[in-house]
Amino acid sequence: MAVCRIREGELFLISEKARKCNLEPSKLRAALLNMRAAISVRSPLGVVDTPRPDVRGDRAFSGFWVGAYEYKDKREDRHGEVTLVVEPRVENYVEMVREAAALPLRFHVFALGSVELAHSLAVLTSAVSHLWEVYRAASREPRFLTEFVESSVGFLDVAKGRTVLLRRRRVPNRALANAVVFALRRLVKDVEKARDFAKEVLGESPEVKKVAEFYLNYILHMAEAVLAEVGDLAYWADGGEFGEYWRLALPVRGGGGRGGELARLFLVPSTKLYELYVLAQFLKAVGGDVELCGSRCLKVGNTRFYFNKAPVSRIIKQLTGRRPRPDISIKQGEKVVVVDAKYRELNRGRLALADAIRLAAYLLDVARNGRLTAVVVALEKPTLDHPPVIRTKLTPMLDIEVRFVKVNPSGVNEVRALLSELLA
Repeated sequence: MAVCRIREGELFLISEKARKCNLEPSKLRAALLNMRAAISVRSPLGVVDTPRPDVRGDRAFSGFWVGAYEYKDKREDRHGEVTLVVEPRVENYVEMVREAAALPLRFHVFALGSVELAHSLAVLTSAVSHLWEVYRAASREPRFLTEFVESSVGFLDVAKGRTVLLRRRRVPNRALANAVVFALRRLVKDVEKARDFAKEVLGESPEVKKVAEFYLNYILHMAEAVLAEVGDLAYWADGGEFGEYWRLALPVRGGGGRGGELARLFLVPSTKLYELYVLAQFLKAVGGDVELCGSRCLKVGNTRFYFNKAPVSRIIKQLTGRRPRPDISIKQGEKVVVVDAKYRELNRGRLALADAIRLAAYLLDVARNGRLTAVVVALEKPTLDHPPVIRTKLTPMLDIEVRFVKVNPSGVNEVRALLSELLA
């Protein structure tokens, strides 16, 4: 099996990269195109707009999905296998994954890919949402059911053409116990099998391997939490039927492969991950207990943080029927701050024109109280030629302010100083 290592956000010539990876250019091109097709653009987050790999003639773009993609055309022998390992552009990438996983939001950032092999890491990427369904059933469904049995005392009823005395009896909900325990056992087995894939494919990429290992341990930790919630229910499982809970016991799978192609993948959308990482930094800077306050909303004290959701909309919702989706919105009283997280370095200049127009639209539609404030967070701020704060007046009564701050998992974090000014 040929392994080709590329870096996220990389532009390269397929002919040159294929030569370095000891591959035929056609094999590398096929792997890149199939990786693009395999990445699902839907997730519990909605549309994931992280750029995917792309190929134009001999030129290729690696995209911003970090991880591994193992591709094989089953119409060929083992020499047809190609594994692309996409390495992160930043150091300490796994720290972003840890911080995002710790957020008390009911979604995850891992790719839901189209796969045909049942025990790949890609299968486990949908395990978080599946575990949530198991947890919800275990915590909300009745632990005991009521059944009626014949007795010498009770109330009269007619059963099978004869009059009998019946009484109520509480019995364990064994169907729920069977479905929950079966689902957890299957998941643990899949995790162990996925470790083999991680060891086999990611041995030469320490940073990506750390991410995969963290994710697998994260899945097991969540399974343990669900098992703790189940409590005594686990002892009632008798290996029998699942009843109305049969969906919980279905295997966690991706989609089917295409034609003669097989694929195993584990890919993380870096731009979406960076947005979650920035959200975590804002929450830590405010300090205090974090509470859920609705869909994609977290609250610390009297400050609310909205992820990919606007707290208000004055124009866009009336025009489209939907609210805009800035990366992060911070609301404290009547004050609203829009945060745009850019997973790139801005040291060579400012925003692209399309990004600037979108940010201005967010400001005009979302911000309130006569002062429109936006924060552009990036791996690196613009150089000294560009001011870290841009201020202007839209009208005599309306001020606009855009601030640039640096947040990088390597350890640089300017959020705390920023918040002390914005929310003062």
